[in-house]
Amino acid sequence: MTAISPAPVLSFGRVVRSEWIKFRSLRSPAWTLSIAAALVVGFGILLAIGFTEAARLGGAAEATAEFGVSGELGLGVSTATMGVFIAQLAVATLGVLIISGEYSTGMIRSTLVAVPRRTPMLAAKAIVFAVVAFIVGVATTLATFLATNPILATEQLESTLTDPEVLRILLGSGLYLAAIGVLSMAVGAIIRSTAGGIGTIVAMLLIVPIILSMLPWEWASTMATYLPAQAGEQIMMEATETATLGPWQGFGVLLVWVAAALTAAVILLRKRDA
Repeated sequence: MTAISPAPVLSFGRVVRSEWIKFRSLRSPAWTLSIAAALVVGFGILLAIGFTEAARLGGAAEATAEFGVSGELGLGVSTATMGVFIAQLAVATLGVLIISGEYSTGMIRSTLVAVPRRTPMLAAKAIVFAVVAFIVGVATTLATFLATNPILATEQLESTLTDPEVLRILLGSGLYLAAIGVLSMAVGAIIRSTAGGIGTIVAMLLIVPIILSMLPWEWASTMATYLPAQAGEQIMMEATETATLGPWQGFGVLLVWVAAALTAAVILLRKRDA
């Protein structure tokens, strides 16, 4: 009688590896992340040219005031990270796509046959995407910093890379994009529709904050401070005494949003059919 060998145990590490293989085998992540990187670098170079032209015409103080930054750290770090506010839309779109795309193509059924326990599957996707988004965020802002600092140095507007505050802001750009990417992925898992997921995350990041800022009541502006993008952006900005949330406090609020969305996604993923 032939003994039946037990089925191989699918470890979490193998689930992460399979999600990584799936991620890098698709064309959409490479294209979307390339667009995000191009937005950060291109917008940063345009800003650096604008800063130096304004400083040449009216002085450095007027240039920094015109662009709404203090300039205490130099403008190199601001030009390196301002493009992230635009690039986050590309990252958010990709975050929704990596899970909603599986539902639209039916691949999610194959994924769940291979990984019947749904929570590790979602956790593996989140880890892979967060790591990739973090690396892209830090690499592109650092590249923008190195490209724009010589331009800004012509008017003594450059930043110093060894400044701990500058390093915190550059690393914060990667942390911010990673958190926004995972939040978007969780929204995609909850809604399971590409159009609906992208519409929801764009509303959360852009539309709702604009609406709240237009309302005349103080509670509306206070509420806007604790929205995902407004709170999380503090990690990429200079710390000021007038800000309601500090850099790490704001990033902590963003992580609370991410944790809440992931919890809802896990609950719904375990209850609903694929």
